[in-house]
Amino acid sequence: MANPAAAAVAREFISLGRRVTVKQAGDENGAHFDPMQAIIYWEDLPFNPETANLLSIPQATNIYPSWIVLAHEIGHVIQFGTSLMEPETWMRRYMNFQEFVEMDNIIRHETPIVKSLNLIPRVAYTYNGGNNVRAVKRAKADLRRLGKK
Repeated sequence: MANPAAAAVAREFISLGRRVTVKQAGDENGAHFDPMQAIIYWEDLPFNPETANLLSIPQATNIYPSWIVLAHEIGHVIQFGTSLMEPETWMRRYMNFQEFVEMDNIIRHETPIVKSLNLIPRVAYTYNGGNNVRAVKRAKADLRRLGKK
């Protein structure tokens, strides 16, 4: 039986008519969406239901099943696709307003799926109140690679 919340995210994504490639992340950057190359980097990490709702979990373990992580990244594709921004502009917006962009994505795309599975939704993208340094570094590196500062 399909998950109705996940199906809604899939329908919204399909309605954009955008092509996106999904590749294995395989590096320190973890799962993320690169709008410049239209690639979702994704890690199919193990999920342990016993640690699902803990704030601190072992390395290389997802807090949710990996398909929810993929749905989260697809949520970023939807955000980008509906923003009508150029990729560089969207990445700058992400860097400057990361918590807002992430929480919008979590609320609109991730939380409905998580609740449908009786898991506890995230109430913050970062737990220490600061930026996710890895994500900001990745966004800056993507812009530098394209010669955009």
